[in-house]
Amino acid sequence: MSASEPRDPKERLLRVLRKQAVDRPPVICAGGSMTAAVLEAIGEDAPLPAAHSSPVLMANLCAQIQHRTGFENLGVPLCTTIEAEALGSHVSTGSLTCEPTIIREAFRDVSSAQFPQPGAVLNRGRVPVFLEATRILARDYPALPVLANLIGPTSTAAATVDPVAFLKGLRKDREHAHRLVAAVTRFLCSLATRLIEHGATVIVIHDDTATPALLGLTLFQEFTTRYLATLIEHIHGSGTPVILHLCGNLADALPLLAHLGSDALSVGAATSVRVVKEVAPSLPVMGNVSTMKLHLGNPAWVEARAERLLAEGVDILAPACGLSVCTPLANIHALTKISGKAS
Repeated sequence: MSASEPRDPKERLLRVLRKQAVDRPPVICAGGSMTAAVLEAIGEDAPLPAAHSSPVLMANLCAQIQHRTGFENLGVPLCTTIEAEALGSHVSTGSLTCEPTIIREAFRDVSSAQFPQPGAVLNRGRVPVFLEATRILARDYPALPVLANLIGPTSTAAATVDPVAFLKGLRKDREHAHRLVAAVTRFLCSLATRLIEHGATVIVIHDDTATPALLGLTLFQEFTTRYLATLIEHIHGSGTPVILHLCGNLADALPLLAHLGSDALSVGAATSVRVVKEVAPSLPVMGNVSTMKLHLGNPAWVEARAERLLAEGVDILAPACGLSVCTPLANIHALTKISGKAS
């Protein structure tokens, strides 16, 4: 076997993140905010919302999703609310077709936010479920990469404070806003360490609500990239690679993102893979098949888009963001057939 012929999907993905030669790009759907829990993959009798609170059910459902879609990874958790819930926000666990959502934030504004030490928060809410599901998947599927997904520091902070008050605080109460995001970052560092100890192959950070389009470049640099860099550096201290995902048009922010230290940048449909390659030619790029087209399009369109992305040099082929629950498996298989494992 040559150096460019990985033995399994885990090795293939790790080689891409190490900037080593591979036979072809991996085809993945990370999990977290980039969920692949479509109805045709989970089935109408899926154990939801129970799987959000049971490590065995969560792990089994993640494995089923991987098998039925053909994506070359396992991704946990199945929602984006675990971090905020552990920090005190109230969450509805959703239903078969609706992911868990935050129904009330923990704090009214950035000045009132108070958190205990990170170690204490790791025992709250569904964090132990997340950790144990990661351990089960890593144990039972050693050939597949287990992607543990974290909501990034600023987005998690935004999920603990009333959204309008949070955005106001970034501009009007910078001292308390920094104190809040710094505390969240310390918690996420501790959580990342525990996930790695439980077998996570890669940590994927999603900072979907803290984008340049929402914050502007100045606040984005002050409150998003600053704390992302801290979290990424901490994860790298454990020898674990990081994929960073941000939505929206990132063209103006690419010079900032190129120097954050992530091992790959996952971009949404609004950001051109070609442009990322021009600005940061050595940074592996993941993406970015439109999830709207995956939902409403047809297999021929998906296949053509995948071929175009490959021609543009995409390093990891993936949906641009989370899939609609009504996304047809036929469209997903048109994307994952490059792996030869879609069933």
